[in-house]
Amino acid sequence: MRLDILLDRGGVYLDLDVISLKPFSPLLEFDVVLGEERNVGLCNAVILARPRAPFLSRWRNAYCSFDAKEWNSHSVKVPRMLADEAPDEVHIVDHKKFFWPMYWREHLRSFFVEAGSSFCAESYCVHLWESLTWPHIRKLTVKHLLTVDSEFCSLVRQYVSDTMDEPVDVT
Repeated sequence: MRLDILLDRGGVYLDLDVISLKPFSPLLEFDVVLGEERNVGLCNAVILARPRAPFLSRWRNAYCSFDAKEWNSHSVKVPRMLADEAPDEVHIVDHKKFFWPMYWREHLRSFFVEAGSSFCAESYCVHLWESLTWPHIRKLTVKHLLTVDSEFCSLVRQYVSDTMDEPVDVT
């Protein structure tokens, strides 16, 4: 659906686990913008596009061979292949702009728990990789967000009040 809607209307698509950090305005001059998922491809969790962008049409058409068991292929690897075939149809930003930190264990620990990381220094947004970061996210409490000196906590602290009720443990 995301490609169909962007083809029809254009705009900015963000997965539900993406936090915007600054305006995408400098990137809106391009027909399509995708970000690198480091060493994997071009991730579909953040897509900026104009209506009827040729790149999106080619990407949408590639779904004729979609296999749900290999969803990552069409979500990350196919856009990379299509971008390599027609680089003038898509603007690619490096991994630090949309998809940093990665879902690697050492990145997640540094980002969610430890002090001193600066993954988001160059980022327009941060993808939380929810399905892979749930062990960290499910443990978050208001107290944790207000007291832990991690990069994640400092990013979201402005949206949290110490008068908020603690979340219910969903495990």
